[in-house]
Amino acid sequence: MLKQTLLNKNRLVLAAACCSGLVIAGYVAVYQKSPFSEFANASILNLLTIIPALACALLISRVALYFERGERLRRVWVSFAIGLWLWTLAEMIWAAYDLLLGSVPNFSPADVLWIGAYVFLADALSNQFGLVAFDHSRRPFWIGLTGFGVVFASATLVTWLTGGTLADFSGFFYPLADFAVGLIALILVVSFRRGRIAWPWLSLLVFMISDSLYAWAVTTGIYEWTTGGGILTLLIDLIYLLAYLLLAWGVFNQYLAIRFAD
Repeated sequence: MLKQTLLNKNRLVLAAACCSGLVIAGYVAVYQKSPFSEFANASILNLLTIIPALACALLISRVALYFERGERLRRVWVSFAIGLWLWTLAEMIWAAYDLLLGSVPNFSPADVLWIGAYVFLADALSNQFGLVAFDHSRRPFWIGLTGFGVVFASATLVTWLTGGTLADFSGFFYPLADFAVGLIALILVVSFRRGRIAWPWLSLLVFMISDSLYAWAVTTGIYEWTTGGGILTLLIDLIYLLAYLLLAWGVFNQYLAIRFAD
């Protein structure tokens, strides 16, 4: 029985690894070779980004269902799932702009969803942190909300000091928010030795790198919206794709741990 369980688990891991490899290989191949029409190439690239985001949202939702109502871990994963569903919807809106207009506004409805998702991500992580650091039921909520407020205010202040626009605000907010969430996850790993719990969150540090590079590239005008463009645009988009895949891998390991009770 144990041998069969391990075999099934290994098969799932192998299948997930193969799917991840195919997504990366397909993305690079379509971007560099542009084998189809411009619209078809752009559609495939956007789809290959949406698929990992959707996989993350589905996996996190599945993990949440393993816990009973009222359990703190259920709240962690439900909040995390809501945040990722908002991200997935934002990816779809971003793709629609890209395909229909050929470019995306520096601040669009997708950004409203991306930014709003951090409220739920902050709530999820603060509750996760609360489970291992203290046991006050309401304190994690207020810590998460305060953390989001601090990041939001910081991005607003920097935008105001630099004379920036709403578009510039999002360029400041995303890296700050990703860094804040990733830093707390790193504290979880180092201080509480909860590596398996924190791995999904640590992937947000990769989002920080990608979001920073994207904001810089768009601001300076060197980001290319057509396929077959420069290596820098490919690198930025590939890091973003890898961040989603790492997040999916972390949540997938959570799912395996619960399903196979190891």
